Amino acid sequence: MKNNSQESLAEIYPGIKKILWFSIIISVLPIILVMLGADFSSAQHTFDYENAANMDKVQRIDQHFHLLNGAFTHTLLEWSAFSVAIFTVLLALANNKMTRSNTTLIIAFALFMSGFMDAFHTLAADRLIPSTADTSDLVPFTWAICRIFNALIMKFGVLLVIITGIQNTKNSKHVIFTCIAFVIISYLIVHYCAASENLPQTMYTGDDKIFGVITRPWDMISLIFFLINVIFVYPYFYKKFRSIFAASLWISAIPDIATQLHMTFGSTALFDNNFNIAHFLKIISYLVPCLGLLLDYIRTYEAEQKANKVVLMAQLKLKMRATELSNANSELERFVYISSHDLKSPLRAIDHLASWIEEDKSMELSTESKDNLSKLRSRINRMETLINDLLRFSKVGKDKREIVEVNIANLINEIKETQMIPEGFQVKVVDWSPTFTTLRTSLYHVFDNLISNAIKHHHDQPNGSVEISCNEEDNFYKFFVKDNGPGFDVEYKDKAFTIFQTLQSRDKTEGSGIGLAIVKKMVEAEGGTIDVESKEHEGANFIFTWPKIINTGGRNA
Repeated sequence: MKNNSQESLAEIYPGIKKILWFSIIISVLPIILVMLGADFSSAQHTFDYENAANMDKVQRIDQHFHLLNGAFTHTLLEWSAFSVAIFTVLLALANNKMTRSNTTLIIAFALFMSGFMDAFHTLAADRLIPSTADTSDLVPFTWAICRIFNALIMKFGVLLVIITGIQNTKNSKHVIFTCIAFVIISYLIVHYCAASENLPQTMYTGDDKIFGVITRPWDMISLIFFLINVIFVYPYFYKKFRSIFAASLWISAIPDIATQLHMTFGSTALFDNNFNIAHFLKIISYLVPCLGLLLDYIRTYEAEQKANKVVLMAQLKLKMRATELSNANSELERFVYISSHDLKSPLRAIDHLASWIEEDKSMELSTESKDNLSKLRSRINRMETLINDLLRFSKVGKDKREIVEVNIANLINEIKETQMIPEGFQVKVVDWSPTFTTLRTSLYHVFDNLISNAIKHHHDQPNGSVEISCNEEDNFYKFFVKDNGPGFDVEYKDKAFTIFQTLQSRDKTEGSGIGLAIVKKMVEAEGGTIDVESKEHEGANFIFTWPKIINTGGRNA
């Protein structure tokens, strides 16, 4: 939600402006209609006791229904307000499920508790629950208590959200405890009103009016509380949690205040003109937050649907791209395989021809020619090595993932047996070496390439050495392959792992420039990392991590 305090209601959502005008017009309209002669009071009837004996059963029942005309109207208005409160809390629950925000839920439950109090007020007025007080005292008193409770509990709900910041689902326990507290408070008030035999006078007429104008002083209390809400509480809530619902809660104070004005300064009897108008406006005060919440829900739903559509389109494009990439990779693999096969055949033929020339014409060839033939065969061998390494590089990560138990010391010994190690050159495992279950083939190639690279580029092979060591970390083994060769400047570090790159001329050392690139690709394919520390004339130390547990279903993260 935005927090720009200068933002108007219309900028949040155009519909909120309509709600504002709707609230103003509905609140003012009854006054205008009354001035034009409209009468909203319930018709007062009296029971004709003198002729009751002459009436049949149907006539007597009809007389009683006419007598209860005001009570029926009152019940209809009150239960309409309660129904709106129920719908609001249900809508808040749906909104909470979508947005995971408890803000609207807390306020909606506060409104629901107000509706709960209205339901009691109605049941007590209709004598559907036991009560001892006279109706003329019970109805106006419970109405006043309900309105005070409504103003206070709305204030409490708003302040609870603002002060404690329980607007997210992580504090859902607070929502439950708060709602339970609301229910307990409502029940205590209900119990007090129902059990009291003598309720205070809440309605004054004629010369008994307070200051000559106030007919219901208890309603003045709730009027003051609603004014505090509209001036201080709701605006702060709106600025802090700017939304359509927060704006509509602020707007709902308009019919709330209009309701209290009709009761405080107008109503002098049960079911009179101002009494019924006030009850109707109370429905509007409940309806306005409900409409705001509904608009919020619609907007959130539309935004979610739009986001889902964007995600769906992105997933579709990603799937199409993955298919294209898979096809491209397959074509590339076929190209590499076919190219390597087609290139190897003529290379072997050239090598054989050069070999035959050396054998058949060895006595006739000059020293320079023999040297050139030797260089030719050397270049052919390098080309074949390059093709084989390129083919291996293209297959990294696509080989069958066979996981077996590997002892690092034994693995290094196997590599030593296959390497052409110069006399005096030492390859050894120092300190501790682990035994664990992993991809043996991939790890073998990593060590084989690193050891081969150290031997190949060593400046003093008879005195050369390669030391392999290991440290255990949380989820990885960290391996070190350290040599005492010529080393290189740190600025060439990235170049060392780049395909087709060598740090020495190929005339000095035979190599395809792919070996370390293969190592890097294999290590990273399993979620590991590789780096090198080196200084010129001080050797190189290749450091790579390898996961303790290999993901058998695919690549490690």
